[in-house]
Amino acid sequence: MAMSPVRVNSKPDFLIIGAQKEGTTSLFSWLTQHVDVIGPRTKELHFFDRRWVDSKVGGYWAEFPTRLRMNAAARVRRRTVVTGEATPYYLFHPLVPQRVHSVLPEVKLIVVLRDPVQRAISHYWHEVNHGREPLSLEDALAAEPDLIAPDLERVARGQEPSRLLPANSYVARGRYAEQLDRWGARFSPSQMLILSFADLVSQPLSVDRKTLEFIGVDPDASPAPKFQTQNAGSRKPTRPETVEWLKEQFAVPNRQLAEHYGVVF
Repeated sequence: MAMSPVRVNSKPDFLIIGAQKEGTTSLFSWLTQHVDVIGPRTKELHFFDRRWVDSKVGGYWAEFPTRLRMNAAARVRRRTVVTGEATPYYLFHPLVPQRVHSVLPEVKLIVVLRDPVQRAISHYWHEVNHGREPLSLEDALAAEPDLIAPDLERVARGQEPSRLLPANSYVARGRYAEQLDRWGARFSPSQMLILSFADLVSQPLSVDRKTLEFIGVDPDASPAPKFQTQNAGSRKPTRPETVEWLKEQFAVPNRQLAEHYGVVF
């Protein structure tokens, strides 16, 4: 009896690791519109955070195109063909850098950073619009430290945090320097591309081209992608005093980000 061919999947060449509410959905959409970028079954695989079991990594590879398909496409086109995924929670999750490095030490990492004040506000309204946040913005910001403290303690012990950590980390997720430091301890600077959300909005073609070059495909091999707003939701104006409070919270983290990574908002 004839045996079925063995399915050998490709490993991802790149990961868009974050951050949430910073245009990662748009960027991933643009990249996968390129003829030489073959995406996974779904955008956010969450393998290295919610689904992590190192013995089950074969299930992660199965989310990507087969190696046979990738090699055949590369031969026909006579160009590099790549695959990858985008899970914005990877940047913030403290345990993910080590996990990624253990199985993908050569992977290319893409980060999009947004003014953390606006990111926090956008994150809050994202939770409100999904029916997960009953508090006012001000009350939610005040409640954040106590809500996420138990999860941070779990992470310090090497344990998986609950769903409260990604949902309620409005301020914590905007402290970018400490998150990038965790990734920088495992990966070389040449493996990381840090992009600006402001540039993504104002210069989408330039950002798209820069990213395609970073992941190793010819930016001229495919027509320019169509750009459109992703994941927009309703929101109300923010009180000026709340904006000022947020600015104070991010003053030191933003200074560290500028000094260590050259990113200025």
